[in-house]
Amino acid sequence: MDQPQYDLAPAPYGRACMNCSQSKCKCILPKGGGRCQRCQRLNKECRPSAFHRRPNGRKSSKTGRLERKLDDLVTLLRAQSSTGLSGDYVELIEDLRREPEAQQALPPIQVDRTVSSVERVIDCGFLAPTAQRTVPDAQDEVNARGQASSEPTPSQAEECLSVFVTHKLPYLPFVYLPPGTTAQRLRSERPFLWLCIMAVASKSPSQRHALCDRIRDIVAQRMVHDVAGRDVDFLLGLLVYMAWSNQQIFKKLNLTVYNQFAKAVVFDLMLNKPPEGDGSSLMCLLQTQPDENPTPPVRTMEERRAVLGCFLLTSIISLFLQKCDTLRWTTHMDDCLQYLSEHPECLNDEVLAQQVRFQLVNEKLNTSDWHRGLTATHEPLKAPTTVYLHAINAPFERTQSKLAPHSQRSRILHLHHNNTILTLHEPSLLKPALPTPHALNFQQLESLHTCLEAVHSWMGIFLAIPPAEYASFPFPVFAQLARNLAALYKLSTLEDPAWDRAHVRRTTDIMTVMDRLIGNLGQAAALAKLESGEGEGEGEGEGEDVFFYSIGKYESVRMSWGARFDVNTTGGGGGGGGLEMEQGMQQDMSGHELGMAMGFDDCLSEFLNSMMQ
Repeated sequence: MDQPQYDLAPAPYGRACMNCSQSKCKCILPKGGGRCQRCQRLNKECRPSAFHRRPNGRKSSKTGRLERKLDDLVTLLRAQSSTGLSGDYVELIEDLRREPEAQQALPPIQVDRTVSSVERVIDCGFLAPTAQRTVPDAQDEVNARGQASSEPTPSQAEECLSVFVTHKLPYLPFVYLPPGTTAQRLRSERPFLWLCIMAVASKSPSQRHALCDRIRDIVAQRMVHDVAGRDVDFLLGLLVYMAWSNQQIFKKLNLTVYNQFAKAVVFDLMLNKPPEGDGSSLMCLLQTQPDENPTPPVRTMEERRAVLGCFLLTSIISLFLQKCDTLRWTTHMDDCLQYLSEHPECLNDEVLAQQVRFQLVNEKLNTSDWHRGLTATHEPLKAPTTVYLHAINAPFERTQSKLAPHSQRSRILHLHHNNTILTLHEPSLLKPALPTPHALNFQQLESLHTCLEAVHSWMGIFLAIPPAEYASFPFPVFAQLARNLAALYKLSTLEDPAWDRAHVRRTTDIMTVMDRLIGNLGQAAALAKLESGEGEGEGEGEGEDVFFYSIGKYESVRMSWGARFDVNTTGGGGGGGGLEMEQGMQQDMSGHELGMAMGFDDCLSEFLNSMMQ
């Protein structure tokens, strides 16, 4: 007999019996329990469905699906427990249901992963902390101990800073350190500049070598991998390393590469342009909105010194090597030079400004067709040299009046001044000889005599400097030394009937100059060896890069020149002696043999070899 309609209710979603589920019919269950309405009508066994229908909602997780399947099994087993099925299966399934919760409470298993040396170099910051290697590598420990051993002590750092400020910086003052600046303060504010100062001012060759290795690693990292590390501190450190590092003095490749690095940092920082920009470029990515009124940035004195020092050093390297370009001079750099001259913070600022003025003249006079640094911004020189001499001498005399007569600043300005005068009159050394002795060119003779006076004055100032200060010389002094020796050699061997070579020997004897130069370099090398405090074999070759290396080069040149001048010691005036000197030179030593003896791996050998051609 059919049950009343109010005692029936549809099965919940997904809970239909197996017969209704297979027939896809609606399953109507009595509220009191028992078979559904359809199974009663068809006289079939009403069995609950073993599987639940998946809802149409979002896709459940794997754990949730497994739990629902276990629930279905538990329900099926409980429904069949009346037939005598043991309840142990139900307890087993309940235990299985609780296993995922217990697994989630367990701590995660950490697996050690060996990080390769390549990943250590690349700095794999994307790796999880648990994947990093917990045991330090033996090589890392060795490197850490090596850096710690090369690190100067606080007392050594203060001594190196004092040596740099008092002895080295006056010769090339593109850095200003306020009075009272300590090594610790400099390290916190300018870490890379501090490192470079320690490297060039350290007296220990082994410590200097280790610090220079660290500098090269940092430069390679910042110039290739990490561009974010290029700032004023990095630029100043590069300039210090280029100017005073003994390992850089005569290595053409290194000087060329670092010359390009310094210019690249200037371009990145836009120090050669106004800080607010000129607004003339169509490729401006940052445009100021009309309603904005930002405060224009102000160029600092440190940035002005940095860009002027970069021009000064790169120009000297470029003109000496003739292999790379200098930093192009801009109108903003003109403004920096004028501001530094009008508002100096110390005497070093006036010395730097005067050195830049001298180098501007040298740059203009030596500018060739491929070198467009000043050609695009300045008119060619058309007035007589006396006009330019007055323009050079006027600010030079004003600056000299503020300096002590025999101070480092005064000596370096005198060296730059005489070198610039030599540059003004140097074309007379390159002109061919006149066809007949009667066709006198008084202007050329006057220029030759001015060159001789400039070289004589330069050599007199340089040889009067105590050899103990040679270690403080920057690269420009060594470059000017080689250049003045080349000019003196040409003046002593000039094949012009109107030129009196004996007068040159009486004024400045080139062999006497070479003897005094080699002697002073020997004294400087001995003093550097004593100050290093290292025994025989320790750091050998590092402290000798400048002095012992230069002695060997200049001794080879002196032997060659001595063989040439000893052939005709009395000849020198008029037209005699030229042919005999050339024949004697060919018999004793040719320029090619000199070059083979000196080698071609450095710019000093290449420059000195060019004197013989």
